[in-house]
Amino acid sequence: CNHCRVSVKHENHRDKVRLVSECFVIYREEMSREAISIKNTAEVINKAIPELKSREDEVSSMGEVIKREIHTHAQRIVDLVKQSERSLVEEVERTVNQKVQMLTKQREEAETDVNQLTFCAELVDDVCKLDQLYIMKERK
Repeated sequence: CNHCRVSVKHENHRDKVRLVSECFVIYREEMSREAISIKNTAEVINKAIPELKSREDEVSSMGEVIKREIHTHAQRIVDLVKQSERSLVEEVERTVNQKVQMLTKQREEAETDVNQLTFCAELVDDVCKLDQLYIMKERK
């Protein structure tokens, strides 16, 4: 230990401390086994990468199919809503036209009635005036 040479505190551990060169020989075999394990893991991962790429392409393709289906279904819904809108508008137009025709007929009948009533009132006025003139002539 480098410290043992210059320090008084680093005593009595020479049997526990080894030089790096000694340790390297001892652990070299273990490190070689671990390196092989790491290489094997890397090979397994490398073999999985194309499969992952294939799965990635498959998911992208499925996504496109799903988007087209969503668009198709949404378009059908929009078409149904537009058809319903057209039907409702046509029904409203028919109802409005019927009511307008009925009100127009009622207005025309009311105008006719008013004209007849006015004519009748004028006749009554004329008769009353003639009657008044006749009564006045008789009194004279």
